[in-house]
Amino acid sequence: MDHYHCLGSGPMCGAQIRYLVKSSIYGILGGLSFSSAAWALKARDQHIGWTESARRTNLNRVVCNNRFLIVPTVRVKNLASHVLSLVLRRLNRDCEQRYHVRPVIVEPFVNPTYFNGTCYKAANWNYIGNTAGRRDGVPKKIFLYYLCSHWQETLCASPPIRLGDMPPIQEPAHWAEEEFGTARLYDTRLKQRLYTVARDFYNRPQANMSEACGSRARTISAYRFFSK
Repeated sequence: MDHYHCLGSGPMCGAQIRYLVKSSIYGILGGLSFSSAAWALKARDQHIGWTESARRTNLNRVVCNNRFLIVPTVRVKNLASHVLSLVLRRLNRDCEQRYHVRPVIVEPFVNPTYFNGTCYKAANWNYIGNTAGRRDGVPKKIFLYYLCSHWQETLCASPPIRLGDMPPIQEPAHWAEEEFGTARLYDTRLKQRLYTVARDFYNRPQANMSEACGSRARTISAYRFFSK
């Protein structure tokens, strides 16, 4: 990988599995490596359709194929797509054995500056969009391969939402934070909006939405909060 691959051999993050492509006659022909999935990808997350809580719960069922190399001196038709098919037959079993989690989706990122993703297309991977390219300014093509037919159902399964799921606030700033601080809202802006809405309605319990919020901006923010 260090000698032939444009990204070298690493580093990789999180759970990791590596494979060598080896011929009994010609020796090592290439290699693959897999690691933990990207934390957030707009195109992928929209394609899956999961909620924030489902993503946090099930992201470990998505695996990233971050390296794939066939040594440039090897010229065998369809070898790359054949290797992908072989490794995918055992990947979920190997992940389950090593990390006790059975993945349901694999994602690679293909840099169009160097590659077209032809081998992924030939092996029936699905192109679903591009990354934002924030790291180096080059959006990468995102391909997905589904390891089971019920992948979307598995990934979109959310844990039940309960007020007591999050750790309590040790020193709440006000009663609303003490009351609602354990709500499962991962975006701090949404939590602050929850506190504001709760206090507005507490102060004017008989009022309608616009009257309780007191301003057009706060009313719009309250409607947006409830729409989520």
